[in-house]
Amino acid sequence: MDNNDLSKIPVSELTPENIDSLKGSAPAEARRKATQTPRHSKAEGGKNRLPLLIAGIILLIGVAVALFFIFRKPADKTDTPADDSDDGVEVIWEPESGAEDPSQDYVNHHQSIIDDPNTTFEEKLDSKLSIANLYASNGEFNKANDALNAINRSELNHQQLFNLYGVYAYLYECMGDSVNNQQYLDLARSELEKFWEEEGE
Repeated sequence: MDNNDLSKIPVSELTPENIDSLKGSAPAEARRKATQTPRHSKAEGGKNRLPLLIAGIILLIGVAVALFFIFRKPADKTDTPADDSDDGVEVIWEPESGAEDPSQDYVNHHQSIIDDPNTTFEEKLDSKLSIANLYASNGEFNKANDALNAINRSELNHQQLFNLYGVYAYLYECMGDSVNNQQYLDLARSELEKFWEEEGE
């Protein structure tokens, strides 16, 4: 049957065979398979490849970072001049090389601060506490206790009392006296709380 004749057939008289002929005689079975086979669009294919693409990029970045750390040149410290201000640590005192008695030199250093009329009350107090702390560390408990008892507590504010009681607590810890250690820890905590209360006002 001629396709031109089929085009003149009314719609009500069209049969599957006529339609196949009109469409170019496509077999019904092939048409059925085509309609049953899901078509994957390019967008869906792109979605499937997206996680792989991201994983690949992350892997490349990881390899690049690893290579950077493996092959980077370490900083040569001899190239830059030494500058104590850059490291953020202020060295207050250190013994001279070959010193015979560094502990006594340390005491002498802080005693010179205490005796200096130009130093502040705070600096003098810090030096007295440093000496007592050294005596406690060296097991010279009587000297440490005498140094602490010589400090006039009535002149101290809450922060300074906190520091004083902290050294007392350390002294009794070195002595193995847990009762007095705890007593001075409590006193130090109390002064710290008073300090924060004053700061909050």
